[in-house]
Amino acid sequence: SKKIARLFVYLVPITVVFYFCQEFILSTYFNQIEFKITTFSIYLFHFLTVAVSYTLLVLVNKYFFQQTGYAFLAFGIIKMGLSVFFLMPVVDSEIANKIPDVLSFFIPFFIFLLFSCTRSGKDLVSEVERQSPLVTNDISNQQITAFGEDGKGHIWIGTFRGLNKFSVNEYHQY
Repeated sequence: SKKIARLFVYLVPITVVFYFCQEFILSTYFNQIEFKITTFSIYLFHFLTVAVSYTLLVLVNKYFFQQTGYAFLAFGIIKMGLSVFFLMPVVDSEIANKIPDVLSFFIPFFIFLLFSCTRSGKDLVSEVERQSPLVTNDISNQQITAFGEDGKGHIWIGTFRGLNKFSVNEYHQY
């Protein structure tokens, strides 16, 4: 699908750039510290979890679009659980100072979390809004720009915030 291809157009360069930035910082400023988990495995983990969860989210959005928000939350919880599992070698190790390993994992974790939230919001939330109109007791905005009636007797009202259809004492916002 176009959405998944568009994800990889952004995800691959972001992963590569941040990977090399982190490698440079660690080798330049923290070369005395021995890390239990490699930077490559951290970025591979984040890349795969974002790619898989986003692909599954697109499928949920396509076939069960009203469940998209729940699926996004579920994939976030699953990713947190996988993160704990991924960090178990650090937790179980005899390393005295585990903070560098944890930070080298969670800094990219939050970068990828921000990326997946913005990408999902941009691609999927707007589609849900297009597919299911909001049913309310009021129009989307009081500044009306257009007004009309269709052949079925529905009143259509255009505003600065969207298109509204009045039907049987309720408004549908598109």
